[in-house]
Amino acid sequence: MVTDNAMELIADGGVAALTFKAMSARIGCSSQAVHQWYGSRDQLVVVVAATFCQRWGQWVWGRGYERALTALLPDDEEELRWTRVLLAIEEQARLQADLAPMLADLRESERQVMMRLFPRAAGPSGEGGEELRTLTLVVAGLRAALCRADAPCTVG
Repeated sequence: MVTDNAMELIADGGVAALTFKAMSARIGCSSQAVHQWYGSRDQLVVVVAATFCQRWGQWVWGRGYERALTALLPDDEEELRWTRVLLAIEEQARLQADLAPMLADLRESERQVMMRLFPRAAGPSGEGGEELRTLTLVVAGLRAALCRADAPCTVG
């Protein structure tokens, strides 16, 4: 419940919107209670990011069977919001180093999806060649272009 509400706050305003005060207003308790549960805002961000990354990885794998590469991109307004959460967590990882391992695992999961979809891009060693790196950059660029909070667009 707390992590779902936190993700909504991040989708609406980035990681900066995730405060004890905002969380307490959203879930109907005191900000001191939220602080006691998580200890620090950074720890709250870590818990939310870990939950999000786990869900994102499962979501992408499940979609990959039906949608191929488009599984990595938002398909409607709701998916656009969740992709904004991903982008916000990626941005926060530049400031908060303990998020990096979660994002690395998530990227590896996405890389595995791409290699399954495009075995030739995996290269002879199966680790991924130039084509896979290019594909990863294209997906990242499309996500950034589609999901920028300062220039909202629609998908679908």
